Amino acid sequence: MKTNKNLMTKEEMQIYKNQVRQIAHKFKVKPKDAHNLYDLYWMANSPSKTKVDLIDTLKINKMDKWFYNFTKRIEKIVLGYNLAFGKKKE
Repeated sequence: MKTNKNLMTKEEMQIYKNQVRQIAHKFKVKPKDAHNLYDLYWMANSPSKTKVDLIDTLKINKMDKWFYNFTKRIEKIVLGYNLAFGKKKE
């Protein structure tokens, strides 16, 4: 049986959860975030005959900068660093 070296122990997971909760306690969802998340939900789930990339849809709706910023804020809480958009200039 193969074991995954990246698995966390229960104690490590609890420490991680406590760290995330401590940082996330300071996180505030802004009114713009709530509005854009609602719009994003409908953009991502809209049925369409032609498959359009979500990032292209965000650019069309001028939400791409907000999306990158919001993603960075979430990644900072969850991971402690920016993984997906760390090198992206705003």
